[in-house]
Amino acid sequence: MRALGRALALGLCALGLALGGAARAEASLNAVDSTGATVILEAPPQRIAALAPHAVEMLYALGLGDRIVATVAFADYPPAAATIPSIGDAFNLSQEALWAANPDLIVVWGDAASPSLRQSLARRAPVFVSAPRGLAGVAAELRQLAKLAPARTAAPLAALEADWAQPLAPPASAGQRVLPLVSLSPPTALGPEHFFTQLLSSCGARHALPALPGIAPAVSREVLLAEARRGSPPLVVLMSVEPEGALDILPQGLPVLRLNPDLGTRPGPRLFEGQRRLCQLLGEAARP
Repeated sequence: MRALGRALALGLCALGLALGGAARAEASLNAVDSTGATVILEAPPQRIAALAPHAVEMLYALGLGDRIVATVAFADYPPAAATIPSIGDAFNLSQEALWAANPDLIVVWGDAASPSLRQSLARRAPVFVSAPRGLAGVAAELRQLAKLAPARTAAPLAALEADWAQPLAPPASAGQRVLPLVSLSPPTALGPEHFFTQLLSSCGARHALPALPGIAPAVSREVLLAEARRGSPPLVVLMSVEPEGALDILPQGLPVLRLNPDLGTRPGPRLFEGQRRLCQLLGEAARP
């Protein structure tokens, strides 16, 4: 009888442990990052290392900016981000400074952090790899990051979703040819493989040089001259901080529109603002 009671007690104890483990599993916070890996937290993060400028913008957009304890160079938006300690840049980090910040979540840029670095960081804290590709990718990552702190992020995410749902103005001239340049010295374009081409398509425009290779190819003077001499030259959308005088590098005959580079090249929540601004600029340029 005593043995039966002991066995019953052990069984109840095991059941309690199993139920407790299940409850903890249900209570954990799960998100899927850009690699398809599931990031699991036992509680919402309180100290986040955001190691890419676009990741900083994402976290601020979700209402988590006050929980960022470490950033990297060029993490300059919103302005409050500039007050957070920087521990290097997206490609070169001071791990000593990172661990001194004691993060309980690390968000890295997939294009900058090597697999070996991610594995090394993951031994100390959960790592979310961020590498959004265009508007859909940004929206998907924001939704996933929001799952790690749902009580805090619910209202900001709802506001973002409502903004994304707003219709764009119809294109003023369908099929506009656009050459996106990110530098004039030397002339450097965003290739058709870059997500900026998605923004062009959403505005009813198309890349002027669809055969350009790579993400950020150089464009020769000869190609620019040939485009300027066409009967219908492309619009140049310049995303560069170079001064107005640098425009002399471009051949005459190429109309130029300026777009804030952060709105067209940084894969964060402001990419949607960039889409609207681009459509507006292209529409205004097409009107007589």
